[in-house]
Amino acid sequence: MLNGRDLADRPLESIPGTADLEGVVITFTDRAAGVSGRIIDSRNQPVTQYSIVVFAADRSFWWPGSRRVQRAQPATDGSFTIASLPAGEYAIAAAENVEASDLADPAFLARLLASAYRFSLADGEKKKQDLSVGGR
Repeated sequence: MLNGRDLADRPLESIPGTADLEGVVITFTDRAAGVSGRIIDSRNQPVTQYSIVVFAADRSFWWPGSRRVQRAQPATDGSFTIASLPAGEYAIAAAENVEASDLADPAFLARLLASAYRFSLADGEKKKQDLSVGGR
């Protein structure tokens, strides 16, 4: 952290002779937050053809390589886990045919946000959130 800014989310550009790093605070943790659950259909059967996308509700975190935008493929029983998320406000959605490049596309994330479930994660918190998709 530098002046209240998390440098893990917005890297500091260093130009020789400019930025003063006095006051930088480095904090290590082994308490990463995460979310897990199952994706099921209307008959409570597991669904595997969707990707689970978890992303920051704050659009300023929607940039390539953001640690606050992640996806997972469900296991054969529909279960999924997304770990190593920093604390914050998130949205979770299921989507078909998600490519890695989609995670860096603000228009794609905005479309998901319209129907996503929103939730908060505290430091080290593990949440369970099941998702239900149409009659597939």
